[in-house]
Amino acid sequence: MSVVTLIGVILVLAIMGYWLGRSRALAMERGGASERLNSLPQYYGYYVALWCGLPAIALLLIWLLAQPVVVDRLLLASLPDDMTATATPAQIDLMVATIKNAASGIVFGQPKPEITAAADL
Repeated sequence: MSVVTLIGVILVLAIMGYWLGRSRALAMERGGASERLNSLPQYYGYYVALWCGLPAIALLLIWLLAQPVVVDRLLLASLPDDMTATATPAQIDLMVATIKNAASGIVFGQPKPEITAAADL
C-alpha cells in the first residue's frame, strides 16, 4: 500500500472518529444526562479524532524511518553467511542493490543463484 493511501485511510478514520465522538456527546446532552457536558460537543469529536489519527501517523512515520534498515537486514539475513562474512560495507551495499534490482526485474548479466533466491522472497 502506498503512503498516500495509508494517510488517506488514517484521515478517513479520524474523520469518522470525530463524527462518532461528536454525535455521542450530542446524544448524551440530549438524553438528559444528570450533568451537563464540560465542553462543546465538537471538542469531544476533536479528542476522538486526535486519538484515532495521531498514533497511526506516529507509527507510520516510525515505519517509514525504520523500513530501509529493516528491509536491508532481512535481505542480508536471507543470504548465506559465507557471502556476507568477509564482505566490506560497500560490497554489502552492492549486494542489497543487486537484490532489489533483481526483484524489480532489472538484471545485469547473470546474478548468483543466492541473489535471485533472495530477490524472489
